[in-house]
Amino acid sequence: MILLAIMIGFIIPIQTAVNTRLSLNLKSPIFSSSISFIIGTVFLGIIVILSKSYVLVLSKTFWNLPIWIWLGGIFGVVALTSNILLFPKIGGMQTVLMPLVGQIIMSSLIDCFGWFDSAVHSFNGLRFLGILISLIGTIIIVTNNKDKKYSKRSSSKSKFKWVILGIVAGACISVQSSINARLGSLLSSTVLPTFISFLLGSIILVIILITANVTGGTKSQITLSIRTVPVWSWSGGLLGAVFVLGNVFLVPQIGIGVSTISILLGQIICGVIIDQLGLFNVQKQGMNITKLFGIILLISSVYLLNI
Repeated sequence: MILLAIMIGFIIPIQTAVNTRLSLNLKSPIFSSSISFIIGTVFLGIIVILSKSYVLVLSKTFWNLPIWIWLGGIFGVVALTSNILLFPKIGGMQTVLMPLVGQIIMSSLIDCFGWFDSAVHSFNGLRFLGILISLIGTIIIVTNNKDKKYSKRSSSKSKFKWVILGIVAGACISVQSSINARLGSLLSSTVLPTFISFLLGSIILVIILITANVTGGTKSQITLSIRTVPVWSWSGGLLGAVFVLGNVFLVPQIGIGVSTISILLGQIICGVIIDQLGLFNVQKQGMNITKLFGIILLISSVYLLNI
């Protein structure tokens, strides 16, 4: 099961790379995110129907629940689009690690204050140490970035902007997960909340496309771009849905702590491979002792927060 969790962790960096390639072809991160969400929604809809896990959300039930419980898809949109923007700017590994820091900070706040009707966990010394270690690890990794191409094109202020965006994306992932978990408990379903989240995200992105005209060109240009997109570039939404379903399957089997650490390990390994080999048109970035130490600190922080 742990090996399966590590393999599932590989999905996120690959999904981000696939969505980024689609975004470059379509010349629009929003358009790329829309396609990813729509494909994921269709796939999850089929799963919901086949598994018979759907329920009727009656009008009375809808209006009696807080409005925020239906809004997980908004945070998913922010997280996915942010990762698409981050990947070509900071590489595969940092696109994995920066959102991780956001997840650590936001999940700790959610646990501490019981936001989104979650169980309250006291903020103790281990949690504080975990957050502190994660911040130290982040600083080490960011300041150790030796990518000359990136350094020439980005000032320190610009680098800081992308780091902050990555942390915000991670925070959105934690919020979305908490909302979906609460909705799942109320609807007695694990797949249905994910489907609702994807569906809402798809609707929001389509509205943005129509109203803001951010499709990346004229109709003829878009048609030409779509025809030239590699087949594998359309798989981002499917990968995202598989990742979510994998999480749903793993947590009851091996627990949230082991699952989180194993998936994180898979994400980091895949991110390192992408950077080392320069896959998906990413600038090659070598590994060194200092960067490895920063990664170990981040993994240690996740372990401390899950004790």
